[in-house]
Amino acid sequence: MVITERQTEVFHANAKKAADNHARLTGAFEATFELARRLKFTEEFRDVEFDDLYEMRDMFDDWACDYYDNYPIDDLFENFVMAWEIAKVPYGDILIRAADATCEGFRKEAVEKYGKRSFRTFVASLCLELQQRHPKGVFCLSGRMLSAASQSHFRPVSQQWCSSILKSMVKDGTLVIVDKPKKNERRATIYRTTIGHDQ
Repeated sequence: MVITERQTEVFHANAKKAADNHARLTGAFEATFELARRLKFTEEFRDVEFDDLYEMRDMFDDWACDYYDNYPIDDLFENFVMAWEIAKVPYGDILIRAADATCEGFRKEAVEKYGKRSFRTFVASLCLELQQRHPKGVFCLSGRMLSAASQSHFRPVSQQWCSSILKSMVKDGTLVIVDKPKKNERRATIYRTTIGHDQ
């Protein structure tokens, strides 16, 4: 594989977006996961084979040095390769569509529990939309993902606040944890919601 000029442009544009979404001191691995999902489903990279990923190493190293020089670059690249291999949906695709649907009108079940304008009403409605889009009736969500959805579709809310909201909704029975990442495992928690269902 020979990297084209257009692929180079697409790589750098998406790499900057991925880096801008994550803290430079603590967000390197999350940024590499996001970068893989951003690139894998673009027209320019969708036909890239697994072995071709190593042809992108020079571009990746330049990006990593610019944004995450406090991390071992080899580790970051292996994380990028792993993320590429397991990525099944484009970055933001399911979340954005669910957030779009949520903003067309909060779900009746969520309004009945949390009121018309509560942030929890937005979250509960979003969770219902996500759950209904998954064939197994579950969904993954993190404080970072929720913060991004709220920023673009509801109101600016910090990642830390969103994480606390998710924890509180587990406590009140709205959310049930189906699978939780182990210590140092970098992925979102998988939930199901009991809103509109028998608990």
